[in-house]
Amino acid sequence: MTLHPDGGRVWVGVSRRVRMRGFLVAIVTLVYLLFGNSAMVSAQFSEAGVEKFRVAVEAPDFTLKQLGGGNISLKELKGKVILLNFFAPY
Repeated sequence: MTLHPDGGRVWVGVSRRVRMRGFLVAIVTLVYLLFGNSAMVSAQFSEAGVEKFRVAVEAPDFTLKQLGGGNISLKELKGKVILLNFFAPY
């Protein structure tokens, strides 16, 4: 670390190995957060009696009002990725 002319500290010469190590730590942490507790999650689902569908089931069709006016139905969006957010302010 060296001093910058305006008085601030600047990291100079951080080796590629140090940067790569930080990158790998970040990747390993991300993988653990995504997949590390999957056994615990599946145990909670089975304890609650929730199982995966054995046969694919289509979602029921529904229609919603759009903010800009008009309506949109689920069938119009078939084949697209849809994120439903069930927000409930308590």
